[in-house]
Amino acid sequence: MTQVPSLYDPAEDLLSEDGIALFVAEALETGDAAYIANARCVAARARRLLMTRDGPAEEVGMQAPGYEEGRA
Repeated sequence: MTQVPSLYDPAEDLLSEDGIALFVAEALETGDAAYIANARCVAARARRLLMTRDGPAEEVGMQAPGYEEGRA
C-alpha cells in the first residue's frame, strides 16, 4: 500500500513573532544552507498568516485571501 504524503505546513503552527524567530534561530544553528533556506520560507508564510489572522486586512474590514462567504 502506498502512503499519501502529508499536507502539514509548519507555518500554520507558528503563531507569534517570537515563535517564528525561535524557529529560524534553531534552523541557523544547524548550519545547513538548504534547511535554513526552507526555514526562512516557512517563516515568511507564517508572517503572512499572522497578518491575515490579526493584521491590516481585518482592521479595514477586508477578508483573508481565499475566504468566501459560506465556505468553511
